[in-house]
Amino acid sequence: MSEPFLSFDHEGRRDGSPPTLVAAIDHGIYEEIDERNGWSEPDDVKSELHDELLKVAARGFNELILFCFQGNRLDETGAGIQLAFQKFIAVAHNVNSEALQNAVGTPLSLHQLSELPSVNASPKELRKFADEFMDRWGFRARIQKRR
Repeated sequence: MSEPFLSFDHEGRRDGSPPTLVAAIDHGIYEEIDERNGWSEPDDVKSELHDELLKVAARGFNELILFCFQGNRLDETGAGIQLAFQKFIAVAHNVNSEALQNAVGTPLSLHQLSELPSVNASPKELRKFADEFMDRWGFRARIQKRR
């Protein structure tokens, strides 16, 4: 929901009418106001920030892939893929549990996920995987209890 803003027409109208005060709602007005007042960051600063955020996201994704697959033998038994999947599900549930939903769109609990045949791990094992990954990064997700 957008917030209303006030705009002052300081130049007045061509017909000589006095300046006006206008209330409106505009999604991009905040950036425009910042730019007109010289408050916005130059594009190169925004670009650098965007590049840094991409680097952090790429590092996080790389760490997730390494966590899931490093040291797992991917052979015909499928045990390595199964373990990687369990780790991924555990981290995904810990970071964004609402994304893991059943067929009708209801988020699944860790216990419900553990009962899926494709997961084949206890809730305790899944919690252990999630904790291990989060401890590598030094933070706790919002759904974890403080220790």
